[in-house]
Amino acid sequence: MCGIAGIWNRQGKPVAKTDLNLMVRNMNHRGPDANGSWINQNLGLGHCRLKIIDLSDKANQPFTDGRDVLVFNGEIFNFKQLKKEQPGSYEYKTTSDTEVLFHSLQYWGVGALHKIDGQFSFAYYNNSENTLLLARDHVGICPLYVMENDRELIFASEIKPILELRKSSLD
Repeated sequence: MCGIAGIWNRQGKPVAKTDLNLMVRNMNHRGPDANGSWINQNLGLGHCRLKIIDLSDKANQPFTDGRDVLVFNGEIFNFKQLKKEQPGSYEYKTTSDTEVLFHSLQYWGVGALHKIDGQFSFAYYNNSENTLLLARDHVGICPLYVMENDRELIFASEIKPILELRKSSLD
């Protein structure tokens, strides 16, 4: 179990690192082995990690190649098969399902969702297209809570970090 969090300010205002860190800190019990955040102006992604498949720090998140960014909670059961289906030019640096998911999203885009077998929730930022993809498994085994209004979209693996950041009524 890991925790993901994110803030997208739709008005273009910068995301406050303190807000994102508060969200991650509120989920630290989900992933006490490592945590991190990534902010690019009006988008911030955070993660707390429970190391299971790849114990190295190279698989810490947010996972990025310097352009695109992924925060991921869950397990991709068929990650070894997906890795075989991708072209051989990409040199993997970890043995994690995170990196395979990351590269799958880069290679197949949204089409990767049709290939993934697992339980997951994730946020993937594609820098070249300036898009944010939020997804979770179809059963919702790995939760993804979302608060949305005209100003911002905020999401997390638990509702508590959202409600502590922005007081609001539930719908």
